[in-house]
Amino acid sequence: MTENFTLGILETGRPPEDLGRIHTSYADMFARMVGETAPSHWTFEYFVPLDGELPPSPDACNAWLITGSKFGAYEDYPWIHALKDFIRAAYAAGVPMVGICFGHQILAEALGGKVIKSEKGWGVGRQTYQWSEDRPDWLGSTVLADSADFSILAFHQDQVVDVPPEARVIATSDFCHVAALAYGDQVLSFQGHPEFNEAFVGALIEDKREVVLEDDVADKAAASLGDPIDRDAIGAGIVAFLKARESEWKQKKATKA
Repeated sequence: MTENFTLGILETGRPPEDLGRIHTSYADMFARMVGETAPSHWTFEYFVPLDGELPPSPDACNAWLITGSKFGAYEDYPWIHALKDFIRAAYAAGVPMVGICFGHQILAEALGGKVIKSEKGWGVGRQTYQWSEDRPDWLGSTVLADSADFSILAFHQDQVVDVPPEARVIATSDFCHVAALAYGDQVLSFQGHPEFNEAFVGALIEDKREVVLEDDVADKAAASLGDPIDRDAIGAGIVAFLKARESEWKQKKATKA
């Protein structure tokens, strides 16, 4: 019998209330995305750091995924400081982690990098990123194996500007230089949102129009939603990354037995 591999999803934000009733929570979006290609023995546990709920220990799950959020990774809230402490403990313990948008940013902040509210403004809608020469191994198991770039949806103003010492940039763009990071073979993070679909981002654009998005930014982002994205391929890549970490975990357990 195959032992379960548990992915803990750390929910650091929620969709606007009206959109959440239609499109579900960010945690559910991730579980659905990962579940499309994950092995059947994988399970999910949810924790809500946003509400002060952190896992009991860094190894309470086999891996962690940190969601997006409307908050800044540099903001002075107790739950953000506590999450950074948890990230540092999980990293020291060798537990795999994946971060998306805010998750990408708070991993960088916790592990020695820096995040700011970028003067470039908002990156919203379909964004295209170029893979670096240091392409990750797990790309070979996806349809992006021979692609020089990929496109996913995004919704952010904050950006990582200083890369943590143990991280390397694996994807970039003119707008967002640090679009994806890898920390050895343990941690993977993306600035964009592979869990988002066009319907949700379209609704989010209209929800934020004239609130945080000027009309020209909102119009350009909305017009981009009809173009192809690599949502499924990046989702499958995240699963491939975690499957490799699962194999390493099993090998370590077998060695200790």
